[in-house]
Amino acid sequence: MISILRIKTSVCREPFRLFFPLGVLMGSWGVGQWLFLSLGWISSSLGFYHSSVQSLVYMNCFIIGFLTTALPRFTATRQATGWEISSFFFLIIGMLLFLSLQEWVIAEILFAVWLIALMRFALVRVTRRPKTTDGPKPPLELIWVPFGVFNGITGVAASVLGQMGVLPPWSLKAGRDMMEQGFLLSVVVGIGGFLIPRLLGTYRRAQEHEQACEVPQEERKAYSLIIYAVCMAMIFVSFWLEGLGFAGIAYALRALAVTIVYSMTGIFKFVRGCDLYARLIWVSAWMVAIGYWLAAIFSNYGVIMLHITFIGGFSLMTFSVASMVILSHSGEGARLKRPLWILWMVGLGIGAAMVQRIMVAFFPDQYMQILGIAAALWIMAAFGWLAYMLPFIFRVPEEDTFGKMHEEVKST
Repeated sequence: MISILRIKTSVCREPFRLFFPLGVLMGSWGVGQWLFLSLGWISSSLGFYHSSVQSLVYMNCFIIGFLTTALPRFTATRQATGWEISSFFFLIIGMLLFLSLQEWVIAEILFAVWLIALMRFALVRVTRRPKTTDGPKPPLELIWVPFGVFNGITGVAASVLGQMGVLPPWSLKAGRDMMEQGFLLSVVVGIGGFLIPRLLGTYRRAQEHEQACEVPQEERKAYSLIIYAVCMAMIFVSFWLEGLGFAGIAYALRALAVTIVYSMTGIFKFVRGCDLYARLIWVSAWMVAIGYWLAAIFSNYGVIMLHITFIGGFSLMTFSVASMVILSHSGEGARLKRPLWILWMVGLGIGAAMVQRIMVAFFPDQYMQILGIAAALWIMAAFGWLAYMLPFIFRVPEEDTFGKMHEEVKST
């Protein structure tokens, strides 16, 4: 009984301990469809099923694990409750179940409910933040979370209504792309724009430059809000343009929005001497932008080029940030100062999977074999990472070392 209570307390305080391992399992199942097909274990699979599992289930396991762990610290409010964690968990399992049954509408509605639950989780912590607290103020970049939720719910509505015939067919394409990419891209741009510069050490330099220019803090904040609003508008409009058939323009708008935000926050600047996990995050940020730009330039190969964003960008960023969170929370943050072999393995494995996926464009006659190899490379990297991290995931130090590291990161 005592151990069960300790596990519950640990998971509620740091929900990543549940959702990160679950994310590896979900991601491996999603890409595993191509491996199973190439081996002849299954006879057919749908590209929409694969993309939905990866974007709605796999990536959101890592996102919810990170946000439910970080938001209470960002807002200096209470940790997640058992009811909240259970809701997120069963909604994710429900999405996977109904996607596997090809009940697309039910799965998409569950995703909308999941987004509403996330929005409630965030609003409760932001609105109930003690006014007299001396803790850190919620970062401005958190506004990207409600924008992402708005994108996701709008995408679900357009997709469901398109499938029902209420909206024209082009809205179905727009809705599905918005549902799969809108929320995810918003989190990667917004939360990434907050976190990555602090991990790279470029945030402090940018602050010093602005202070040297004697720009008032409120003016800097207003300037950032305007830029964010413009970038949000570009991202939102891009999905509707893609639905109408203007894929090249749509990808270019998304690429431009990512480039503007990441350039403004100093993410693209290379910093010598930073730790390996931070360098991998820096590479992944570049891959997000490069993938969208290449999809815009070579729009006929848009789906293939987008895998640079999905695999080299989103996936590599996920494992790199998760490594930082896990080792910091387990009291092993000092390991991040060393070039861990597992991070090399993850970087090379995911990079090889990305290159292999792009090779489909050059060897279409070997389509399924190439996809199978790419899937196998990704799964090996993912399970290798999980095997290494699993002991640390269940290690709970007596002292909250992550809290200290979080404060150090903010001041760098």
